Amino acid sequence: MTVDRFEGQLPEILVELALPRTPDYIDDILSQTARTRQRPGWTFPERWLPMDIAANVPAGGRQIPWRSLGILALVAVLLAIAIVAGGSRQDRPLPTPYGPAANGSLVYDRDGDIYVADAGLSKERLLVGGLANDYAVTWSRDGSRIFFARDVAGGVAVMTADSDGEDVRQASATLLNAPEEHDFSPTSRELAVIDTVAGRPVLRILDLSGDGGVRTLDLGTLEPDNVVAWRPGASNEIIFGGHPGGEQTELGLYGIRSDGTHLRQLVLQHDESIDAAPNPTQYSFQGISMSADGSKASYWNWETTVQPGHSCFIHLLDLATGVDRRMQFDPSAHCELMPVFSPDGKTIVAERQTEDGIAHIFVAPVDGGGPGVSVGPTYNYRSRNSFALSPDGTKVIWVPNEGMGRLITLATGAVEDSSVQFPGGFPSWQRLAP
Repeated sequence: MTVDRFEGQLPEILVELALPRTPDYIDDILSQTARTRQRPGWTFPERWLPMDIAANVPAGGRQIPWRSLGILALVAVLLAIAIVAGGSRQDRPLPTPYGPAANGSLVYDRDGDIYVADAGLSKERLLVGGLANDYAVTWSRDGSRIFFARDVAGGVAVMTADSDGEDVRQASATLLNAPEEHDFSPTSRELAVIDTVAGRPVLRILDLSGDGGVRTLDLGTLEPDNVVAWRPGASNEIIFGGHPGGEQTELGLYGIRSDGTHLRQLVLQHDESIDAAPNPTQYSFQGISMSADGSKASYWNWETTVQPGHSCFIHLLDLATGVDRRMQFDPSAHCELMPVFSPDGKTIVAERQTEDGIAHIFVAPVDGGGPGVSVGPTYNYRSRNSFALSPDGTKVIWVPNEGMGRLITLATGAVEDSSVQFPGGFPSWQRLAP
C-alpha cells in the first residue's frame, strides 16, 4: 500500500521539483559574490598562451604552474624597469657647479609660462604652464632641476621642478616681498636675495629644502643694492653691493659669509652718480661676473669723466686683495661693457660700442693683453637685450629686444638664426657633465 501511494503521488512530486524556485539563502550568496573581485583575465594561461600549450598536460606528468610563472615574470620585468629608471637618474654624472661643462638645454619664461629649448635652438616646448604667472627661471648649478619665481597671494614664491617640468612644488615656504638681485649657492640648496622687509632692503638667505628656513644677514648700516653673487669656492662667501649708511651716491662692493660673519669691504665707488636723475644714485658694478676659481670678478661702470671719447669701462677685481683694475682692451672703443668670464677663466666675452651706437661681441684675454677678436655681426646696441655664454665656452646666444635669438660660434663667428624668442631677456643654460 505504501508503494502504491508513492507511485500515485510521483507525477505530482516531479512537477513540483521542475518548477523554478529561489533558495532561501540566495541573498547571502549574492552578498558574498559582490565583495569578491573577478579573477583577472591575464591569470588564465588560455588568454595569452596557445591552447595546445595551456591545456596539454602529458599523461602521468606534472602540470606546469603557468600562473605562478607568469606572475613571477611580470614582477621581474617591473623590477628591471624600476632599477633601470632609478639607476639612469642616480648614476648620471653631475657637473661641477663652476668651470667648463657640456651644453644642455635652455630654459626661459614667456607670457608667464616656462619653456625649454634644445642647445641648438632648433625646437622648443612648454615646460611649466598654467594660470600662474611664472618668471625668472634658472637651472640649478648641477643641471638637475629648475627654479623660478611665481606670483602668489601675499608675495613671490620660489618654485622648483625637475628637468622634465614634473614635481612642481614650492622650494621655500617663505614668500618674498619685492625680490631684486639673487644668486644660488654652489649646491643650489640656498638662495641669496636682496628683498624688502618693513620698507627696507635686506640681504636674505633662503633654505630651498622646503622647510621655510630663512635668515636675514646683519649688514650694519649698509643698504644692499645692485649686486648679489655667490663667490665660487670661498667658504660660502657672498659678494654684494651696498650703500654705506644708505647714502645712494656711494656704492661699495662687499663680501660676507652666508652665516653672517666676516663682513668686509672690497672697493667703494662715489663718482658715477647720474646728475640728471631726480635722486642721484650710484650705478657701479654692473653685470658682475665671477671667474670659476673665485679669484676674480669682472664688471663694468659708466665713467664719462675718465677719458675723453670714452663713456664706460670694464673692471677686473681681485677678490682676495680688493685690487681693482680699469681695463681698456681697445683704446678706440667708445664703450666696453657686459663682461663674462669664459668657463676656464682665461678670456672674457664682452660687448664693444662705437660712439654712434654700433656694437659687436669680442673675445679678449683676461689680462688685457690685446684688443681681442671681434665675433659675429655688428648691430645697434639698442636692439640687443643680452647674451648668454654656453657652459663649454664655445657659443653665445645673442638675445634681441624683439625677434628670434641667434647662436654665434666664437671660434668662427658663424651665426645660426633660430625660431626661438626670449622676451623675458636672459635664458639660463643647463650645465651637464662633460
